[in-house]
Amino acid sequence: MIKLMIADDDAIVRSAINLLLDQDRACWQVIAEVRNVNELFLMVEQEKPQLLLLDWELPEDRCGDKQPPYYCLKDRIHHLRELNPEMYIIVLSSKPQVKSEALESGANSFVSKGDPPEIFLSALYAICEQPSAYITGQPKKVPVQHNFSAILL
Repeated sequence: MIKLMIADDDAIVRSAINLLLDQDRACWQVIAEVRNVNELFLMVEQEKPQLLLLDWELPEDRCGDKQPPYYCLKDRIHHLRELNPEMYIIVLSSKPQVKSEALESGANSFVSKGDPPEIFLSALYAICEQPSAYITGQPKKVPVQHNFSAILL
C-alpha cells in the first residue's frame, strides 16, 4: 500500500481527489492532507509519504512579518527532496502549459486538472502496480500527461 499525501488549498479539489481514491483503498492510503506550504513541509518530514500530489499554486502561510523562503516551485521541490528524497511527486495544475516548468523544477510527473478522472487514476495505478519502478531509489521522471478536472464540474 502506497502512503499518499494531498497538498491542495482547495477543499473541493481535495474532496474530489478523495472520491477518486476511495475507488480502491487497497492500493493507497491517504496519510495527510495539507492546505499550505508550511503544513506541507511539516507533514512530509513527519509522515514520510511515498507519493505526493502537489498543487502547483499551493499557497504559503505567512506568519506576521515573516515569510517562508520557498517562493517558487523549484525551491519547494528541492526542500521536499531534502526532507524525503525517495518521495514521488506529481504536480497538479489547472494550467497544462506549466507542465514543462513543473518537470524542470524536479517533479516526477505532471497531471492537469482538466482531463477526465480516468486519466488521473491511470497515473496513480501505474505507480501502484509497480511502486519499485517509481518510488524506491533515485526519483525517476515518468512522462505522465493526465488531467482530472471533470470531477470538479
